[in-house]
Amino acid sequence: MWFSQEVRSELARLPAPRECCRRAELAAFLRGGGRLELSARAASLEVEVQDPAVARRLLGLLKETFPVSAEVLVRRNNRLRKNNAYLVRVPPSADVQGILLALEATDEAFIPSAGVPPFVWRRSCCRRAFLRASFLIHGSLTDPEKGYHLEWAVADYSLAQGVQRLLASFRVKSGLSQRKRGFVVYVKEAEDISTVLRLLGADSAVLRFENARVLREVRNQVNRQVNCETANVDKAVTAALRQIEEIKWFDDHLGLEHLPRRLREVARARLAHPEASLAELGQFLRPRLGKSAVNHRMRRLLALVRAHQDRVREGR
Repeated sequence: MWFSQEVRSELARLPAPRECCRRAELAAFLRGGGRLELSARAASLEVEVQDPAVARRLLGLLKETFPVSAEVLVRRNNRLRKNNAYLVRVPPSADVQGILLALEATDEAFIPSAGVPPFVWRRSCCRRAFLRASFLIHGSLTDPEKGYHLEWAVADYSLAQGVQRLLASFRVKSGLSQRKRGFVVYVKEAEDISTVLRLLGADSAVLRFENARVLREVRNQVNRQVNCETANVDKAVTAALRQIEEIKWFDDHLGLEHLPRRLREVARARLAHPEASLAELGQFLRPRLGKSAVNHRMRRLLALVRAHQDRVREGR
């Protein structure tokens, strides 16, 4: 997961100068990990994230966009050596409802909204900001040296659909599947993953991804070429062994001197150079022959040998 962590670290450091984009990111954070607690006095707001850099970004976005006090709490998790969780909290105040209404997260009765807020769709920069914050909470990316897979793992189906529609608005192909604990929006094509990283603003990650992609494709191409050449060598060795076996049979039963001169020369050259290819075999003949001519003579030779083998089997 080191590559995912690098992408998140880069995204968490990006500046957010436009208020509309800050609101879009905050809306994604609330949709992805927000929790509202109501009391007799006022409501409080909490968002849980797993990365301290993401927690710092969320805290900064809140303070830049809304005149509220907020804090970060560390929730230690000692079970199975899991990482700590970070809780960004807005204490109970009348400002919480204003935040929720501004982000279209709830209505005035604190009834939660689902999916992507309508205001996010109005500008492409806000759509990118929503995707960026969603990735910071839910996203992961496979090491490109091992494979191509980028995903958002979310609990809510309407949010998964929204993420998929946002990607489609940028002409990025994605899939949607269900898992035990929620839904996954995934991108499989290397070109689309590179596009998504650019949309999110992870320019350094794009360079690392493309470098790894080029190295992986070159390595795969070399492996394919080596495998092809190995297969050709294996095929040639198998053919040469079969030729030698049949030539020796003919020599034992009838003698190579009974072969026509040109076929006899090819037979003796094959016995003398068992490892040679047909092209190399032609260089040992006088006059020298090309691969096509050697192949023609070898086929005639083997046909003659097999004809004699048939006659022996039939007792003639």
